[in-house]
Parts: sequence; structure tokens; C-alpha cells
Amino acid sequence: MGRPIYLIGPRACGKTTIARMLVERLDGYTAVDTDELFCERSGQSIADFVAANGWTRFREEEQKTLQACAELARSKNLIVATGGGIVLDPRNCQLMRSSGWVCYLKVPERVLIERLCADPKAEQRPALGPGSVQEEVHSVLAKRAELYESCASYVLAADRPLQELCRELAEQFRESAK
Repeated sequence: MGRPIYLIGPRACGKTTIARMLVERLDGYTAVDTDELFCERSGQSIADFVAANGWTRFREEEQKTLQACAELARSKNLIVATGGGIVLDPRNCQLMRSSGWVCYLKVPERVLIERLCADPKAEQRPALGPGSVQEEVHSVLAKRAELYESCASYVLAADRPLQELCRELAEQFRESAK
């Protein structure tokens, strides 16, 4: 089995899209999304789960979902698109680093704001607080940018064309395996 690839970064940085496109460049790999897997396992949208149980409980369940992905990666080559807050739990960072290759999709704040305003996906991306999208993105990056950087095996400037990003990511992943 190859090592799993974990894609990390804030919401709307392109993790799910890139994971799905990257399977075309890496033979034998399958893309999974921790948020989608969580919804399948819980039978609820993230927004509904958080409304009923709170963010703390969601983070606990998210950690279990990531563990399930790491277990699955023992028998299947995976590209894992993670939730934006996955790095908030140090156990998640340790698990990803010890079991696979972690890529931080780094996108400028203004691009994230544009993407979130154009396609909010409220069920998938419930608001993290009462402020505006701009305030949320600024706050998230202020709190998490260092966590993303420290968790990552590779930082990819992800505000470029998708094909270019996938090509670079695949090349860097292959290079890391040498």
C-alpha cells in the first residue's frame, strides 16, 4: 500500500475538488472526504449535528472519522480531503503525519472569502460564529494558519488552475516517496 495523502486547509480551499481530480494522476488511489464520511456515518448534515450537539462533540466525532480513514488506508490507497478544523486536535495532526503525507492547500484570504460568498454551502459549512464571512475567514486563518503549516509535509499555493495544482501535488508526493 502507498501512503495516504491528507489534504488540509480552511473551508473553500479546494480539498475535495483536488482530491477527486488527483485520483486521475495517481494510479490506484481513491478520494474520500471526512466531512462526507461523517455525514454518512451520523445520518445528519454537519450543520444539523453541530446545532444539536455543538462543535466540541463534532470535533470528537471528526477525530473518529479520521481514525477510520487511517484504518482504511492500511488496505486501500487514499487521498483524504479533511474538514477545515481537523488540525485543531493535536491527535489528528499526529495521526496524519505518522500515517501519511500531509499537504496544506494555502489560499489567500480574499480568495477564500470570494469562494465562500459565491457558494456558501451552509449545510456543509456551518458558520463558526456570528460574524460575517470576512470576519470568520480572517479569524480562522489567524488561529489555524500556523497549525496547518506545522502539520503539513508540503505547502501548496492553491490559488492557481486546478490542473496545475494536481500536477504539482502529484509530483511532490512521488518525490517524497523516494
